[in-house]
Amino acid sequence: MKLVKSVLSASILAAAVSTATAAEFEAYGSVQPMFNPEESAAGYSGISDANSHFGYKINTELGNGLTLSAKHEIGIDQEFKNLEFSATQARHAFIELSGDFGTASVGRNYGPAYNSVGYVADMFYWNTTGSKIATTRLSETLFYAAPSFNGLSIEVAFDTTDNNHNEIGITYKVNDNLSLSASNVSSDTATEENSGIAAKYTRDDYTIMVSREEADNATGSSAKEASNLYISYTLNDSTSIAGHIADQETAAGVETNPAVVGLYHSLMDGLSVWAEYSDYDNGTEMPTIGLDYRF
Repeated sequence: MKLVKSVLSASILAAAVSTATAAEFEAYGSVQPMFNPEESAAGYSGISDANSHFGYKINTELGNGLTLSAKHEIGIDQEFKNLEFSATQARHAFIELSGDFGTASVGRNYGPAYNSVGYVADMFYWNTTGSKIATTRLSETLFYAAPSFNGLSIEVAFDTTDNNHNEIGITYKVNDNLSLSASNVSSDTATEENSGIAAKYTRDDYTIMVSREEADNATGSSAKEASNLYISYTLNDSTSIAGHIADQETAAGVETNPAVVGLYHSLMDGLSVWAEYSDYDNGTEMPTIGLDYRF
């Protein structure tokens, strides 16, 4: 397996240095200041940052239907400092080769378990409920997404370190309204292993998503089970509302039901305002308002 990983990684990098086609460069970002009138569980209050990030993408056509690309994206923490540029701490840092065979990449990117199931618990600006077991991003990893076939999409990830943290995510698009997903994570570190299922239904202005994740080997305060229900409704071209409730239990048997509601309004192209109210079901309530400017 390590030989396969090394060969694939070397093939992607070789394609990067062999092409003579001019590359397209794009810089982008999102500035997201927010205001918490009360202190959060993490100790933040007043003006801070929700999820600001900046990055760049490079794309070049290699011919024969192949495209080589790279992406590097960094985030800003709550105190507007400690920028992380490294390949294991940045939000994204990967090189990617795509074509008729699918998409292969190496570096740091969203994991298959997150893409297929975990994202359901991660739909808001502020850190809403924490009811997600799957790891959001994986570092030092090889990723492969197969071409969609009759509505079926498969994505896998192979750890390039000795930990052997490997993931698979499967999504089946039943029809234009309904999709079903499943994920599984294996690892030499038993506490990292988990599995999950999810469903997404859209119709007219409604979106409904549900998910269920389990980690049989979780310990201490880590989540052993997590279930999520997310509903959003588009009021008009500029305004939407959303709600989310979760049911989670730690390995120690502590059960909570955190929830959040949100209101979102587009002021103009690239600029929107939002308000969210989170109830963590442990005595902590967090009203938050913020802006999002994207370029």
